[in-house]
Amino acid sequence: MSYPKRENDLQDYLQSAYEFRYDEIKEVHTRVNLGSHDISGHMGEWFGRNAFVSSEIDLLVIYNDRNIEAIETKYFDSKESGIEPHFYDGIGQATSLSYLGVDYISLQHYFSPNVEEKFIVDYAGLVRKLTEYHNLPFRYEVFRLSEDCVSDRGEFVDISPEIVRALNKEKGEYKSGGTASLRWSDEDWNRRGKPNPLLENATSGKDIERVKDFIHHKFGVPTVD
Repeated sequence: MSYPKRENDLQDYLQSAYEFRYDEIKEVHTRVNLGSHDISGHMGEWFGRNAFVSSEIDLLVIYNDRNIEAIETKYFDSKESGIEPHFYDGIGQATSLSYLGVDYISLQHYFSPNVEEKFIVDYAGLVRKLTEYHNLPFRYEVFRLSEDCVSDRGEFVDISPEIVRALNKEKGEYKSGGTASLRWSDEDWNRRGKPNPLLENATSGKDIERVKDFIHHKFGVPTVD
């Protein structure tokens, strides 16, 4: 089987990949739309107000310790008009995930093998600068898909070389113009994204905790021992 060529296919692949690879993960859900779970009705019935939640969660990762991560994924490919979508796609969506009360947040950009390495480096450098300078509430990760991303059995064996992680997470490693190379950086890598800052912010309000409780309830995740 070849690498995923659509964002939905990529998300389905990652769902099985994460569940197969990481023992700390209990289950993964794709394309979770809280609106379809009637969160507004729930909030109105119990708290007398609606929840302004419209974000779809591309990947909802539930860990064995009952923590939950929301991951925003974007798939980039080379077209006649250039690389699509824009380099900043997903930043707004990933930022809005903090309102959902999840424990961790990640933004993942996946590039097809058709995209030249120098362009991936440029894109990653721009987004990395934005996330660091503005201290955005998610971990930014970059991946380049290989031609043989999925085995014939559809099993996920290892995160490299099927998916090659681009660049190093440390500051100063992102260079423009293709001078930095893609390299694996899987050593001592923690799967979880950046902790949600709104959960520790006393001024964030109770709505975030209520949305968090709703997610835990809908997906059968206990909130107490």
